Amino acid sequence: MNDILKDVSMAHRIVVKVGTSTLTYEHGTMNLKLIDRLSMVLSDLRNQGKEIILVSSGAQGIALGKLGLAEKRGPRDYFSVLRRYCHGFR
Repeated sequence: MNDILKDVSMAHRIVVKVGTSTLTYEHGTMNLKLIDRLSMVLSDLRNQGKEIILVSSGAQGIALGKLGLAEKRGPRDYFSVLRRYCHGFR
């Protein structure tokens, strides 16, 4: 673990990937406390002069949660997902 922390502390660019299970609770609502903590850590790293790249595959899970749908119960094909997202923008 110390080697990883040493590598990160010496890195100029850090890529952080977070997914649906990181950003949401099991029932699909956003985990705001965790998102807040993550943003503080990333902000601290940025203030240390690090370049931060945040990659999220959790957008779909959060959107389905906002629509009141659990991701596991949500649609699996692309067009069904797209229709549900667009529903909120009418």
